[in-house]
Amino acid sequence: MLDAHRFQRVLSNIISNSVKFTPEHGTIRISACCTETSESGYARYEIKVADTGIGMSEEFMKRMFEAFEREVSSTVNSNSGTGLGLTITKNLLDIMGGSLQVESTKGAGSVFTIGLPLKSADHSSTADGQTDDTVPSSASDTKSQHRILLVEDIEINRVLAETILEEAGYLVASVPDGCDAVDAITNHPEWYYDLVLMDIQMPVMNGYEATRAIRALKREDAKTLPIIALSANARDEDRQRSMESGMNHHIAKPFDVDQLIQAIQDHIRH
Repeated sequence: MLDAHRFQRVLSNIISNSVKFTPEHGTIRISACCTETSESGYARYEIKVADTGIGMSEEFMKRMFEAFEREVSSTVNSNSGTGLGLTITKNLLDIMGGSLQVESTKGAGSVFTIGLPLKSADHSSTADGQTDDTVPSSASDTKSQHRILLVEDIEINRVLAETILEEAGYLVASVPDGCDAVDAITNHPEWYYDLVLMDIQMPVMNGYEATRAIRALKREDAKTLPIIALSANARDEDRQRSMESGMNHHIAKPFDVDQLIQAIQDHIRH
């Protein structure tokens, strides 16, 4: 039993990485096995993606999970990408309680090893292709109609949050600053957005200022549109300041995914 969407994203990122950096006539081998089991019904699975590509230097491997890091190589040329793939992969695995180990030799290839603790599914939960955690189709359909405006200036945080929200079934639009958030709401019809997730610390217009600007708009949805603060500041004073600026809820980073989705559902339902 696992989060299929996140797992597909993780595996896709790693395989794409191997394809990108393995020259013609090279090979990529994908294998999977169960390494440990427990009496509680959980087991640890190991998925390896091994390639005979150009490999990575020891120096680069120390920072390969940092956002926007790319190793310069004449062999890669224009296939270097954004430098976000491994960062997103590592963060998704952290959310899933997994791990990512990398072995690499410059000029000889790389081996990426995913470790995942998963609960075994009995035949009754998989016979129809669903588990006990499957959302009923009616609830999923209702959720998919809801549109969230995500306001976050740090790209890696924005990409991760988008992934989480989209996999939860929401439609997501994202902007990097508070002023963009005000523009996004102003330039769309009333009730276009069902909820706003608002970062606090942003360079041009911070979350408090953006929230006050949204509440001041002369439109019917401005006063009641749910706005949830996503902030690294978790003190009582910070929560109070969020409420005073016109927000409905305050969630501290790093956030718990289940708590975030529950808060979104509660405020949209209300």
